[in-house]
Amino acid sequence: MGTVRISHEGDVYLGCFFPRESGLDPLVGAGLARTRDGGRTWDTWTAADGLGNDAVWDTESDGEGTIWAGCWSGGVAISHDDGDTWHRRVPSEQLYGDNVFALARTDEYLFAGTGAGLAVSTDSGDTWELQGVPNVGQPSSQVVGFVEVQEKDEGPWVWVGTVSGGAGGWYGLWLVRWNETYWGWTKIAAETTPGLNSNAIFWIEPGAEGHLWLATAYNGPGQIGGLSHRFPNGTWETITGRGLFSNSIYSVSTVDNTTIWAGTPVGLHVSRDGGASFDIIDFQPRSGFVDEPIAYAFPNPFSPMGHGVCTIRFSVSGHPLTHDAVVDIDIYDLEGRHVKSIVKDEVYQGGFEYQKDVWDGADASGRQVANGVYFYVIQANGERAFVGKIAVVE
Repeated sequence: MGTVRISHEGDVYLGCFFPRESGLDPLVGAGLARTRDGGRTWDTWTAADGLGNDAVWDTESDGEGTIWAGCWSGGVAISHDDGDTWHRRVPSEQLYGDNVFALARTDEYLFAGTGAGLAVSTDSGDTWELQGVPNVGQPSSQVVGFVEVQEKDEGPWVWVGTVSGGAGGWYGLWLVRWNETYWGWTKIAAETTPGLNSNAIFWIEPGAEGHLWLATAYNGPGQIGGLSHRFPNGTWETITGRGLFSNSIYSVSTVDNTTIWAGTPVGLHVSRDGGASFDIIDFQPRSGFVDEPIAYAFPNPFSPMGHGVCTIRFSVSGHPLTHDAVVDIDIYDLEGRHVKSIVKDEVYQGGFEYQKDVWDGADASGRQVANGVYFYVIQANGERAFVGKIAVVE
């Protein structure tokens, strides 16, 4: 899935592509789909209908019959008749200028994040002007992966997230504004912005009344990631903890800055008090054991050097009974060899959840384990009741 967009009219657009991890070529996708009745029926378009490519990364619409689809290696596909016919425009002839990762619009401008920089159109996408990312050395390093717009009295504030695509590239956030004769770029770096904890941007979400939310992740020593929040006065805070079980935030959506949804490697979290606290939406399957440990590990993937310790959260009962359990937690490699015992013969009361900082990525001899997938096995009262995976990366 590439993107989900909901128009002002309530139409839901899905842009579909298959990532490299699927084993398919990254150019492969399923096109663009739209529903106007809550998913009961769908309109679909593919390259055969005039899209530049079936791998659709983002989409926009104006509610008056014009639809834009940003395609990998296909430019921007445009329809002015509600999808009956399509034509294609390439934002830039520079290298990777036809790779379109993000679209955003105002009544006056259409913005496209491309592999060659930020492209701007004032005629609904028929012609484009490329705005290269400042202070980078090669076209292949000017990848604009995220674009969102906030309307201001002085003109649009364009929030841009860049991705390092080569030598001279930089992961990070930019604010782009029109300065009467040109588009000016302001770099918003974690190193110089108090309250912003990482330059690794995974999602940009404009909130109500001038607020801005960023999903960020670990980006090396000193940049731990988390859910970053820019207030209308320009100050930042980054939320970690408060019920968030991972600092790697991959997506965020807000409703009036009060209800906040955050997607993480360990599950979906929701706050209903403006980010003061979060609950995890638990989709863990349950096997039926009375003393079953319902468990997950975080961060996952886990970097011993970057994160320090991997935490396992578990309960020794799937429901509030008073059954106590003797708990063991062990780590095994993919070949089933025992790596380390991290909890041994500890007694926990049933009906409660526990959280333990349990594994530093070392084996029983204190040696750092190799990168790869490991299993953690939780036993309650001597019975194997839960098996989970931890991916170790450096």
